[in-house]
Amino acid sequence: APAAPADPAGASGSFVQLGLFDVEANATSAAQALAAQGLPARVVPSGEAWRLILGPATGEAEQAALLEAAVAAGFADAYVVD
Repeated sequence: APAAPADPAGASGSFVQLGLFDVEANATSAAQALAAQGLPARVVPSGEAWRLILGPATGEAEQAALLEAAVAAGFADAYVVD
C-alpha cells in the first residue's frame, strides 16, 4: 500500500505527534481533552492504529509552542512530523 501522506489533514505545515493508539476511542478521548485546552488536536488513522497529533504548525515558533504544549500536557515523547 502507498505510504500515507505526511500531511493527514490536507493543510500545509508540520504536526506534533503525541502518540499512536490501538484503540480509537482512547485517541479520541485524549484529543477531546486537548481540544478543551484550546489545542488543535486531531486523530488520524495509521494502518491499524490511530495517531494523535497537534497542528498544523505554520512556522518554527508555532511548531515549538505545540511541542511544548504537548509535553506540558503529559506527552513527554511527543515529536515533530512533517
